[in-house]
Amino acid sequence: MATKTISIDLEAYEKLVQGRATPTESFSSVIKRAEIKQAVGRAGAFRLSTQNLPPCEKNQFNIWDKLKDKKPDNPWE
Repeated sequence: MATKTISIDLEAYEKLVQGRATPTESFSSVIKRAEIKQAVGRAGAFRLSTQNLPPCEKNQFNIWDKLKDKKPDNPWE
């Protein structure tokens, strides 16, 4: 099996150590058991960050639609 060498900080290393089911379990096994949410690009990250929010009211979209074309008075603010 091919392997890769990675560098992690001490905090991440300690989490891997704590995540072992046995003292001899490999870090690869710990990582494979971990639940890692994947976010692809900005849309995926946005989807993950909003998945637990309540749904928007219908009129909220109308408000956003009106704001999207409004140019700010001072573009530097």
